[in-house]
Amino acid sequence: RHSRTVNTPNIARSKYPAAAATTALTNTLGHSRHPEHNSTITPLPYKKLTPVQHAKFGVGIVQKCEPRGSAQFTVTVLFRSVAVKTIDAKFLTRI
Repeated sequence: RHSRTVNTPNIARSKYPAAAATTALTNTLGHSRHPEHNSTITPLPYKKLTPVQHAKFGVGIVQKCEPRGSAQFTVTVLFRSVAVKTIDAKFLTRI
């Protein structure tokens, strides 16, 4: 007779199943069971399609905003004059 292999999640096959389970729980719930791992989430300063102004590149529309460090953000902006640029949020003003 042939034995059947049951497909189990990657968590069970992990080298460190407890760490994988914690990571899976963190990814699913959005927070860790350990209070020291739960940091305050800083809201993004710009949402997609927000109009912004830059001193050199002029007016543009936000395409993406990503955290970079603890309180810094990188913003990808579609400018009329120079196409797409990725800029530190501190160089932009909302219009």
